[in-house]
Amino acid sequence: MARTYDNGFELRLNQALSLKQKAFKAKQSNDYLQAYVLMTEAHDLVIDCPKQHALMHDELRHINWKIKNYGELMGDCFLAIFRPLGVFEVLAYVLKRQIISDDRCRR
Repeated sequence: MARTYDNGFELRLNQALSLKQKAFKAKQSNDYLQAYVLMTEAHDLVIDCPKQHALMHDELRHINWKIKNYGELMGDCFLAIFRPLGVFEVLAYVLKRQIISDDRCRR
């Protein structure tokens, strides 16, 4: 595993994965609105980590479908289509001016 250049990345990734687990539990309880809140918070922590960012959008796509949040669902679908072309790497750079250099962030 490569070293990261962001000392706070480990903390942010752990927080994001914890929030993602809580979102899964909310989904299992059919509390999709709570799952949306938790998954969105997790998403915001990993925007500069392309792989994790993409995985968060995969989950958000399912949640947005359930809560009929069609505007965001369209965005999630757009990102899924353009994922192979590196859209998440572009977003990491444009939004955060960095891409975390870590194996967990690579495609």
